[in-house]
Amino acid sequence: VGDDVVGFQQHGDVLAAGLVFLGTHELLLSRDGFARVNVVFILVWFLIAFFVFRKYRDKAGAAAKAKAEAESGAESAVGTGTVREPGQSQR
Repeated sequence: VGDDVVGFQQHGDVLAAGLVFLGTHELLLSRDGFARVNVVFILVWFLIAFFVFRKYRDKAGAAAKAKAEAESGAESAVGTGTVREPGQSQR
């Protein structure tokens, strides 16, 4: 398992070095240019995370609501569990 992690880290390092090479030699980005590109990527990732969170929250809320309705429906079908005296009306 340790060799896999080291290999994965090395691939990430090579990818990062390749992106820096591409940015400096092909796109001719300066240090400020890299900073701007990084800020844009960060904003995009935050937007993606925000929309994923909203979708998860909506699905989790709908599931919790359905579960609560199912539980309340089961309780009303069974009754409250109280014992009435004979002749006592149901309210």
